[in-house]
Amino acid sequence: MSAKRLTIDALSRALCPSIDAKLLYKTVLWSSASARRVGTTREHGTKSPQECCAGQTRTAHTTSATREQSTRDQRFPQWSAPPRQRTRTRVHEKRIEPALAKQATAPVANAHTPTSTNPRRPIFGLNIPPQDVLAPNHHSDPINTTEQWDSDFDALDPQAQATGSAEATALCRSSLEKVDASTPVIYEALRLLRGSRDNGEKIRHLVKYLVEERGERPNTFLYEALVAANWDTTTGSADEHVDIYREMRTVGIEPSQGWYHSVLRLLAIHPDYLARNTMLQRMEAQGIELKDDGKYSVLLGLLREGQNEMALEYWDEVRQKVHRIPGWVFETFVYVLVMRGFIDEAVQLFRQRVDTAGADSNAVPLVVWYYLLDECSRSLHYEGTKFVWDKMVRPGTIDPADGIVLNVLNAASRHGDAALATTAIKLLSARKVKLGPHHYEPLLESYVQAGDLENAFRALCIMNETGVPPDQSSTRSIFAMLKSSPELADKAIGILGGLPNPPAAAINVLLEALAKTGDMAKPLDVYRQVCDLCQWGPNQQTFVLLLDECTEAEPAVFLVSEMDRFSVQPSPAILDSLIRCFAHDGNLDVALLYLDEMSRFANSSVWVSKRTLMTVLHRCYRGKDPRAWKVVGEAKKRGVEIEPEAMSKLAEVHVPEPEKMEEEEEKV
Repeated sequence: MSAKRLTIDALSRALCPSIDAKLLYKTVLWSSASARRVGTTREHGTKSPQECCAGQTRTAHTTSATREQSTRDQRFPQWSAPPRQRTRTRVHEKRIEPALAKQATAPVANAHTPTSTNPRRPIFGLNIPPQDVLAPNHHSDPINTTEQWDSDFDALDPQAQATGSAEATALCRSSLEKVDASTPVIYEALRLLRGSRDNGEKIRHLVKYLVEERGERPNTFLYEALVAANWDTTTGSADEHVDIYREMRTVGIEPSQGWYHSVLRLLAIHPDYLARNTMLQRMEAQGIELKDDGKYSVLLGLLREGQNEMALEYWDEVRQKVHRIPGWVFETFVYVLVMRGFIDEAVQLFRQRVDTAGADSNAVPLVVWYYLLDECSRSLHYEGTKFVWDKMVRPGTIDPADGIVLNVLNAASRHGDAALATTAIKLLSARKVKLGPHHYEPLLESYVQAGDLENAFRALCIMNETGVPPDQSSTRSIFAMLKSSPELADKAIGILGGLPNPPAAAINVLLEALAKTGDMAKPLDVYRQVCDLCQWGPNQQTFVLLLDECTEAEPAVFLVSEMDRFSVQPSPAILDSLIRCFAHDGNLDVALLYLDEMSRFANSSVWVSKRTLMTVLHRCYRGKDPRAWKVVGEAKKRGVEIEPEAMSKLAEVHVPEPEKMEEEEEKV
């Protein structure tokens, strides 16, 4: 369970929209610049330019001499912004502290420090050496990409490959404070860093080192590496590729196929719907083929942006063109769609994944099966629950937790799959789990949903035999079935007659359904047939159900005799029904006797219902019985309101004197 949750949490973090580092940096820089402007506006211009501006931040693009400024602005107009804007640095640039501003303007003392005064290209925000000291390399061809570098590396002999890979791996793991590796090894390290997460700073550092220290000519591979640096979820930015693209066009390097695909991957990590569409349009205009990796990036970008319908529509399009979509793309879609409530679509995609895997049972991780079973059963999604259960649980490949099995049981009961519910109960029984009503009731409901009335009654018998006696709440599904189909009553009588020892709840639900029809003759007749089937006979609930629907004194007298026969003590609900029946057309003295007994022995908060009270008062009014006023006094004492219309009628009944009232009570 913990491994599953860790995987889910990791995917959730990976799919959460990350902070755009460049936008965040611009916001912080703008805030700090605004604060500085407020504090220095009055003093600016009061000193010489050298003293006044000595502490201002300068970017790496402004480290050349002042006399070279106009020439550079003419050649590269994208850098000829107003002075206030030009103090903003880009993400891959290192900001120069004010105290080091004068040192930043000085030439760098290294082997590649230019001796001429020719302007240097402002690429990557670095100090680019002039053409005569740039190191020749074949990667400056714009059609060469990471794939070209991979093919060049593969062309080396095995010993050279092993040595280069080992050195590049060691370089990736180092802190990069001092780089002693050769240039090909650094290129290999850049290739390796692209394959791991959150290495943006290392990639920028190596690109800076190659261009500034080794005099490496800027090329498509390095630009592509800078795009890959923005794959970093913490320091990357979707806007960075725009600046990189402008610089490439300025220096005459056309974006390659690998560069475009790197940008698409960047826009899948830092979503930008408009930028993605722009890249796809440029690729189509230049005749660049969108490879499978690019299609996956577009898919995940749409999914991450929350455009679920568009992602699913594009999924169908990709699936028709791509022979085999990688498993991790399938699984990512399944996780995200389930979390967003698109369970039908997630199950459909998951079935495609299983069909694609074929006989390879290890192609789909067990944690994905487990996760899908958990979520589908929790949502009572029958198709997904049934699919995973049949594929993985029945063969014993995965062993779900008790809570998941209970959810499966509920899903089976909701959709009437008695076989699935029975299998779930057997699995819990094999684990020696103590089964309770919350286990048996879904099983019973699954039989009712399947129309199997006999097994539903047998489930009640099993509950009773295992020490979980069913009550009225356990039989609601059977009651609904019998009430909607009264013709099943005869079948139910036959089923109960064939059971060895049906519980009282099984008899009660049949009598309750028949009593709701309003004809007491049928339930009383059935009662005479089935009352002796239960070993202990009918219980208190049996008479509560029958008397609640009874409105006449004759059947009430029969039921009272049956209560004496089976030694059933009357409950407040039974007394309430008896008072109403006798007050309706029976002996009023008996009704008032039961009422007096209920008033004396019952809980002070429990008294007759409003329906019974009005029946008694109406009978007293018809007989002009003055004992009605005693009943009215008891009602007022208990806070029971009597309708004004009834009170106006009772005004016709004579109010007896206290002495006569006591005499009448003694007679009773």
